[in-house]
Amino acid sequence: MFPIDNSTQPISSDHLLPIILIVEDSQPMRAALCDLIGLSYPSSCILQADSAEQALELVSSQAPDLVLMDISLPGMDGLTCLAEIRHIFPQTRSVVISYHEEQPYQLKAQKAGASAYITKRRLYLDLMPVIYSFLKPDQVKSK
Repeated sequence: MFPIDNSTQPISSDHLLPIILIVEDSQPMRAALCDLIGLSYPSSCILQADSAEQALELVSSQAPDLVLMDISLPGMDGLTCLAEIRHIFPQTRSVVISYHEEQPYQLKAQKAGASAYITKRRLYLDLMPVIYSFLKPDQVKSK
């Protein structure tokens, strides 16, 4: 996991509840992420996409506060998608979640604009602390 990007202010958006987008082609993994996040953010809006193309549609229509992105996706890969999201919505934070533990993948994710990188092997240890650094647990945002 590379260091969390704390160079910008905490997430602040026009909607009241945090919107979190999970981009993962494995349905069981998406379900596990939804369950894990839902425990700390039961009032949040959790969107799901199984491809980068679907993720870009959701980003354009929903403007999520946080995107959790797998690298290996069918069609467009997650890092290309992430770079496009950062171009459209530079304020959106993103966390890459991947099986790839090698340094080159982490560097590519950082170049694409990822705020953090977590390996799936360490997912249950690292994910929630990273999300907490971006969003307060189940806190309604004020406009």
